[in-house]
Amino acid sequence: MQRKDVQHKLLDWVWPTLVAPPKKDDVAAFEWPDDKAGDLGSIEAAYNLLKDELKSEDDRAKIIESKLLSISSLIPIAMTVTVAIVTFLTGGRVSQFTLPSILIVGLVGAYIALQFLRAALAAINGLGRRSYSHLEAKEIAPEPKENKEAYLHRICAQMVQILAFNRDVINKKVEQLALGHEAIKNAVWGLLFLLLIVLVIAAVGTQP
Repeated sequence: MQRKDVQHKLLDWVWPTLVAPPKKDDVAAFEWPDDKAGDLGSIEAAYNLLKDELKSEDDRAKIIESKLLSISSLIPIAMTVTVAIVTFLTGGRVSQFTLPSILIVGLVGAYIALQFLRAALAAINGLGRRSYSHLEAKEIAPEPKENKEAYLHRICAQMVQILAFNRDVINKKVEQLALGHEAIKNAVWGLLFLLLIVLVIAAVGTQP
């Protein structure tokens, strides 16, 4: 593993981030051929495929947003963990524990709360307002003296641009979902580590 990859991994353990710029969509760089390319049958086939792709991207957006909503529901957990840490550190029973155990439990608890916070922020960013592109009524309407082949060419060219735009928007949501999942994974490992620490402290405290 390269040093840069190690640095990125260490950063993800603390505050998951996007370390690589999103790849440029091939559809965005594609230019629809002029109305002399292809016969009517192939244009109709391309139109049907583009229509299916647009529907598929719309379904993908709904799935991603539902997953982001489920991550945003973790906000109360982050608040609960934070309140529990404050209550533990300010409570009267804190004097019953050693200073190292207090520091360890406090730091691990703060780390868990931080990861839940990162997941919540990723969900909020992913669910943030973003516009999608669609065919407008004036674009759907045929132009004067426009035959079927020219009409399909024009609609397909517009659908390609819409597909590229919407796919880019959805990919940004996917990136935020990936950040949220990474933060949740960190929080779960933190919870397991905290449980192990508590068990060790309890076992040591019960020894004569």
